[in-house]
Amino acid sequence: MASARVDPGALPTRLGGYFLRHMPVYLAGAVMLGVFQTSLNRIDWLSKAAIDGIFGASPAGVVRPALMILGLAVVAFFTRVGSRWFIFNAGRDVEYEVRAVLLHRLHRLGTAFYRTMSAGEIMSRSTGDLQQVRLLFGFGVLNIINVVFAFGSALQVMLTVSGRLTLASFAMLPILMVATRFFSREMFSRTRQTQEALGRLSDVLQANLAGVRVVRSFALEPRERARFDVANADYLDASLAFARLRGLMGPIVGSASAIGVLAVFWYGATLLGRPAASGGITRGDFFAFWLAYGRMTWPMVAMGFAVAIVQRGRAGYARLKEVFDAEPEVTDGPLPAPEDVRGAIDVRDLTF
Repeated sequence: MASARVDPGALPTRLGGYFLRHMPVYLAGAVMLGVFQTSLNRIDWLSKAAIDGIFGASPAGVVRPALMILGLAVVAFFTRVGSRWFIFNAGRDVEYEVRAVLLHRLHRLGTAFYRTMSAGEIMSRSTGDLQQVRLLFGFGVLNIINVVFAFGSALQVMLTVSGRLTLASFAMLPILMVATRFFSREMFSRTRQTQEALGRLSDVLQANLAGVRVVRSFALEPRERARFDVANADYLDASLAFARLRGLMGPIVGSASAIGVLAVFWYGATLLGRPAASGGITRGDFFAFWLAYGRMTWPMVAMGFAVAIVQRGRAGYARLKEVFDAEPEVTDGPLPAPEDVRGAIDVRDLTF
């Protein structure tokens, strides 16, 4: 891996720097996702042609669209796998590099820093926060790019089939946008609280393991057990608060999508059989619209997960940044300018 040969001191300490550093890999993954969504777009239109052919005058003509659908499905499979290979590997590389920068900074910091940040806090940042950063640069980036391409690919089909039906399917979109903004803000706050509670719990556990002889010698087990129970309860409360928020987000986003499905079936049924001049659609049109809407429903649901991953990754990196921005007690000054040294040698009164 190329990241293993990089000097940690030369790596960026800002979140955007890692995106720029791995931009070629992310672009390759984005191209794969673009081809994937384009293939699905063509499958929608070929499905429309096949359905109209079955219910029309030439049912034998569906063989060619069916074979093309099969070929495009194979292309979609390989491009989807390829996009995950590129983007997930980039996330792993970022995790490795951030871990190297964290270790490099910890080696440079002195005792004053370790008096303010406990071992438990450092372990929490080295495990949980780093994992959130990896998910941000992997699964989070993948979902964000896929949502953009999926919306564009699906909207092209939906608007072409029927603009009215498209508007009906977006009946709950304003509520979904407001809910996403609310959950985005709360996710960041509660993720940080959970990670801080985990750091305090790890600190209590590490202190007791390191000083187990002192605890036993002075019979401090009840007091230390009470300290651990308090820290454990705080972590449990923070985790449950985060779980309740995440559990609430899924049903709200899913309900908005379900109402959109009802609107598509209700209004779409009224358009079937109408003349094209009055906005009517065929069975093939409705089937293509339904496929496109189904492809857009998952990104609408995944958008909630993507928001959660992004906010958790930002919160994790903000905690890591506290280590990156800490100044060491002793810093190397600038190197002195070299003096003008003459290379002449003068030997006088030398005897043997």
